[in-house]
Amino acid sequence: MKITIISSENPYPPIHGGRIDIWNRLRFLSSLGFKIQLIYWDNLQAINSELKNYVLNYRIIKKNKYNLLPYLFYPFGVATHVPCKDEVEKVLEEISIYNPDLVLFEGIYSYPLLKSVKKQFPQKLLFYRSQNIEFKHMFDQVKSSDKVVIKLRYFVDSIRMFYCERKMRITCDKVLDITKEDNEFWKNKNSIHLPPILDVDFTDNSNERNEPTDIDILFAGNLNNQNNLGGLFWFIKNVLPLLKRNNYSVVFAGSNPSKELIEKIKNEPIKLIANPISMDLSYNRSKILINTNRNVNGINIKMINMLATGKKIVSTKSATRGIPLELKKQILIGDNEVQFAELINISLNNYDDKINQTQIELTKKYFTDNSIQQLKKIFIERS
Repeated sequence: MKITIISSENPYPPIHGGRIDIWNRLRFLSSLGFKIQLIYWDNLQAINSELKNYVLNYRIIKKNKYNLLPYLFYPFGVATHVPCKDEVEKVLEEISIYNPDLVLFEGIYSYPLLKSVKKQFPQKLLFYRSQNIEFKHMFDQVKSSDKVVIKLRYFVDSIRMFYCERKMRITCDKVLDITKEDNEFWKNKNSIHLPPILDVDFTDNSNERNEPTDIDILFAGNLNNQNNLGGLFWFIKNVLPLLKRNNYSVVFAGSNPSKELIEKIKNEPIKLIANPISMDLSYNRSKILINTNRNVNGINIKMINMLATGKKIVSTKSATRGIPLELKKQILIGDNEVQFAELINISLNNYDDKINQTQIELTKKYFTDNSIQQLKKIFIERS
């Protein structure tokens, strides 16, 4: 069976939630025997050697930087993915030559190719992987930001994004929602819940106990994402003062730390680990993990990875969205600064280095066993 994946970004290296979701699914589809053609947007014109192990052929589309017209009609992220006419024709030609059984659009930012692919291949099965309720996510950015210009941009973009999402969901034969909550929100007859797949290798590596636990409190995630930053700024301003007297070791680890974050922690007792190749080392060195995100739509992929470590987790309620109730019970939830700080204090005061095996097994149950079973059902029976 042949599948063309049109991905909104390069899935490798899988350094944040969206990429992790695409990467793990791509690898598993390959292991099932699917022959994969990968089309993705990236400014780098060379494919990673690791990615080549899983795809039969590929095409890289450069992101739009110079054509300003799409920015008048599309949300910013979608506008950067609008290819020129010649590029569209080349993509369609390569898909035609490959002649896949189905086409999978990974993420809403692949939207600019939807109309052309549908028109050129009206008989092909089209699937869309929705990682989020994107227009709601953008509207949450309005609440997270304190700058008027940014608020206005996200407000306008949220309206435009609603149109893109609605069109994508109506046009595609099957929509694969990342959470049950997203699936219930849209109520599309052609949509189905497909949880993200947990990387089994990740759980194995994360539980190797060779490093000393010299980090008391760890946040691991994208350090440039507006929602993540909003949660971290809340932690710095409201939670950290309640913890300072205990002289805890606090670390923020993740990709592309923003200048604003770097500035805010300059005079705080927080260590920054920027762009780590892997989070495994940071997880292994940590006593407790925190998730401070206060505006989550879809599911927080990093929460799944955190759960798979078996470590103690302190989180906001919002960051547990999409986590099954049985597994959510393993998380300590504090939704205001006093509760959050108190749970950290209690966890560290009573710390032992035992790994929570129940937490690990439940994570594998919901995000490995169940996810793989659902993926097989969707792709093998439907294709």
